Amino acid sequence: MARHADDPLRRAHLAWPQACGPQLARHTVVLAFHEGTLEVGAYGPLWREACYQHRRELLRRLRRAIPGLEGLELRTLPQREVPPRAPSPPPPPPNPRTAEVGHEGLRGALDALLAATPRSRP
Repeated sequence: MARHADDPLRRAHLAWPQACGPQLARHTVVLAFHEGTLEVGAYGPLWREACYQHRRELLRRLRRAIPGLEGLELRTLPQREVPPRAPSPPPPPPNPRTAEVGHEGLRGALDALLAATPRSRP
């Protein structure tokens, strides 16, 4: 798909996840393409370092995915925005034994205590 896009930035957007793999793709974003340099934002210093450490392999894969980019360079920049996260799981249903407790923190503590206490036999 990246081979058939006309715009170099669009081609880079399409090729980047395949070139870097799913884990690095979740922690980076293609920002710009200027004069043969692909700028990629990394969400944190560890991911920026990973891009730097693997830049030769990333460039090799990008050049293979996007023909005609022999002089391609890679620049990794810090990215301040937080990457999208998976939605939080829904809260558990209220415990009927603590449903009438009005204070949310106290109710949560009682629920945790009840969940950790082994049930006694009737």
